[in-house]
Amino acid sequence: MLLHVTNGDSAATLLRAGGCQGRILPWRDVLHEGPVPALDLAELSRVRAAFLAGRDWGELTELQASFESRDRVLNGCAEFAEVVLWFEHDLYDQLQLAQILSVLARHPRCRTRVSLICIDRHPSVARFRGLGDLLAEHIAPLREARTAVDTSMFASASRVWQAFTGSNPAVVQSAGSLSAAALPFMPAAIQRFLQELPSTFNGLGRSQHHALWAIACGCSDPVALLRAHWEQEEAPFMGDWSFWHLLRVMAKPPIPLVAVANQRGWHDLKGATLALTDAGSEVLAGRQDAVCLRGMDRWYGGTRLAGRHVPWRWDTAQEHVVSC
Repeated sequence: MLLHVTNGDSAATLLRAGGCQGRILPWRDVLHEGPVPALDLAELSRVRAAFLAGRDWGELTELQASFESRDRVLNGCAEFAEVVLWFEHDLYDQLQLAQILSVLARHPRCRTRVSLICIDRHPSVARFRGLGDLLAEHIAPLREARTAVDTSMFASASRVWQAFTGSNPAVVQSAGSLSAAALPFMPAAIQRFLQELPSTFNGLGRSQHHALWAIACGCSDPVALLRAHWEQEEAPFMGDWSFWHLLRVMAKPPIPLVAVANQRGWHDLKGATLALTDAGSEVLAGRQDAVCLRGMDRWYGGTRLAGRHVPWRWDTAQEHVVSC
């Protein structure tokens, strides 16, 4: 029997419709959000479940049960004739791929074949964003063209995962760059992840900066703002709940950068109206630094940046991580 692992329930439904036989395992975790410290899979899953529940993105006991079931299937990879990984080129998927390959790499006695389908385009899709753009009829040809995962791919993924779960973003950038030969989409994904670090220009991550810029240009509707954000991404990776959270953080007192009016729900901001505050305008122009002005508390993989003076920044001019 085959085990198919993919990035979520939507892709899992597509694989079933496309005739994939065997077990289909959706990997439900948004690893570019919240703490991802260097722990074994079981311990990390408990941390992730608690984080997601703390965001109110699920109920704790259900999340814990889902992670435990997921981990049990992957750790039982020897029961399957082949593990087929279905992923995309964006940050969301590449982090999941690094985690899964690093777990499988620690099963040296497992003789199960591991293969990979990982694409950034498809001839039938004008602007490919992910597996969700495909039709069921596209699945069988992709499955037939899958590539065997070799030792260099396992090693590169493990190196990226070890760096990502560590406490030095500069090492993450180096590990991402070194993965190009084995995992060609990983360097750009890691670079995009690091662009979410507070910038040397104004203390904003790339997504925050673009959101403020779009609001300043007159985009006051949150749904339109989310679509504008996706349009400016080379490989969109951020879902609506993550984006709403980003906006809510910037709207927090005592010095909000964004004013939110008419908010009706916690998870989404549909129907609300957004406006830039005076502080937001100052930060957007680089006359104020968001971290120095407001402080921050955010995890980047295994790195936590908290307070008004943080040890790591993203140099927007040099496109590199710098220590402060």
